[in-house]
Amino acid sequence: MIGVLLTLTQGCSKYTPIVDSVGVSKFEKSNAQNIDYDLHNCEWKAADSKKKVKLFRRINFWITNPKAETIYTHMYRECMKGRNHNVLN
Repeated sequence: MIGVLLTLTQGCSKYTPIVDSVGVSKFEKSNAQNIDYDLHNCEWKAADSKKKVKLFRRINFWITNPKAETIYTHMYRECMKGRNHNVLN
């Protein structure tokens, strides 16, 4: 039973953004050629920022955030959006 629970929760433990590299506005330039670099760089920055934030602030952020997302997920998504990528999730 414990093995089943661990297997089910393992899929929820890592955030991977779904990026739409085709659907950009006609006024914006697509950054599809930089997607690999941006994914790795944003993942590193989100993990680094997560380490610097104290546990109480992480819990407070999760409770007060309307989407109930973690700081890691929020930072990752905002980093990708800041690099002009359309993040779908």
